[in-house]
Amino acid sequence: EYQKYLKHLMDIASEQHTKQADIQDLLVRERGEGKIEGKIEGKIEGKIEGKIEVAKNLINQGFDDPFISVATGLSEEEIQPLRKERNKPN
Repeated sequence: EYQKYLKHLMDIASEQHTKQADIQDLLVRERGEGKIEGKIEGKIEGKIEGKIEVAKNLINQGFDDPFISVATGLSEEEIQPLRKERNKPN
């Protein structure tokens, strides 16, 4: 009877250990995926910032919004605030 009880306790402890290990593995994977997502988001933000910088340069050189849109891939609606920003008095 006592041996069965001890075996039962050992089985429970083993199950708990397995569950804990599974949770730790899941957390490690989630962190890894989060890092990848962060890198992807950073690259996307960098590309957008680059397009905005090119658009600002083209605005400063006198190009019109349709040309800038084709050159950068930004929509004319996205370019208009950049043009307004340029025209603001300092």
